Amino acid sequence: MDLLCLIDTLNPAWRKGQSVSATAGALYGQFRERVRAHAATLRSQDFSAQLEYLMMRSLDFARNHRENIAAWLGPSSPASRHRAMAFRYSPQPLPVRPVVIRVLGRRAHAEALGWEPVFPPGLETADLPFHPGGALTGGNLARCASLLAKRLNRE
Repeated sequence: MDLLCLIDTLNPAWRKGQSVSATAGALYGQFRERVRAHAATLRSQDFSAQLEYLMMRSLDFARNHRENIAAWLGPSSPASRHRAMAFRYSPQPLPVRPVVIRVLGRRAHAEALGWEPVFPPGLETADLPFHPGGALTGGNLARCASLLAKRLNRE
């Protein structure tokens, strides 16, 4: 395998092995990054754009949590079935050295997104700034492509 890259992917089994304080600290880090990014976006907009932005973010928040609840109660849609499988996932160690690209604020602020125990040889990490759409939207797409190009050129 030439390159394994995990882009904005939290190890679904990460929380199982964490203490309450470690989980709370990771969730606080996520919250802090999101608030910082959303505040910067709102400061740059006029009032009507702010209302529209807040409405869209609220709808996305509700949709995400509705899918999580559906996955816990009994998956019925493809999205909730996928999340239910992720909740049960237990990764096995792999003898590769991947690149983990995280978008600050998109997932719990866990070191390397919780993948360290899965990759005994170690891993590389890179951070991208928060964007509600993730690593492959907005300015992050070019940043992500640049990181991958640099990594591929080293191989």
